[in-house]
Amino acid sequence: MNIKESIKKDWHVDAGILFFIMLIMSLGYSVVYQNLFIILGTYICLVLISCFLNVADEPIFVFVFPFLPIVFWFAVNHEKIIKKYISNIEQNIHKSAVVILAHYDRYHFKYAMKLNYDLSNIKSIIGYLKRNRGDDFSFYSKASMSDVESIMSDNKVREVLFVGHGDSHVFVLSLDDEIFYCDFNNQKYKKDYVHEVHCGHGKGKHLSDYVITAKNKEKCFLPEETIRTNDINIWFNNH
Repeated sequence: MNIKESIKKDWHVDAGILFFIMLIMSLGYSVVYQNLFIILGTYICLVLISCFLNVADEPIFVFVFPFLPIVFWFAVNHEKIIKKYISNIEQNIHKSAVVILAHYDRYHFKYAMKLNYDLSNIKSIIGYLKRNRGDDFSFYSKASMSDVESIMSDNKVREVLFVGHGDSHVFVLSLDDEIFYCDFNNQKYKKDYVHEVHCGHGKGKHLSDYVITAKNKEKCFLPEETIRTNDINIWFNNH
């Protein structure tokens, strides 16, 4: 390796270090300030630095990696938008229908990459509940495992919606807590309707197999495979 190549290699490494420092700083800004213009400005700076200093051998790295702070900003603010939207609806109390929302963990990479639900889903669910329950429903956005147990065992709660990620047998309440539907295989948990507003692939039994009658399954959202945002909206807008 000649001197010229060595200098070029060292410059390449230094530019890469600078790139990652700015990336970390921009992520920090997205948490502290949650200002889209700051994140967009940082993104542009990262792309320009990457291009001029030849940070990456692969061009896609230049454009995709700096984009992460923007994705992160969107995820954080998406949660805030939803919380504001449901702020006028009763929360954390037992009603005839209860919506249990999966938790968001804004400091986890998976959270930013795969949102638990979309605002349009929440609007569709609220529309469905208002048509069928009036105002007799509530939301739990930070339910604990004991909250879920209390909701499911309360005979006054006749309809429960689990909204987030999961499969046929499991609901992911948070990054640390998973609800296994077989735990509700008991008469005290009987409901009129339950809705598994998450993917339904897998071989395990659904919550509906344990807590509602076969006849009422026809009136519940119980997917058997991977679902998308539009699948949720279509069903709840038409029931």
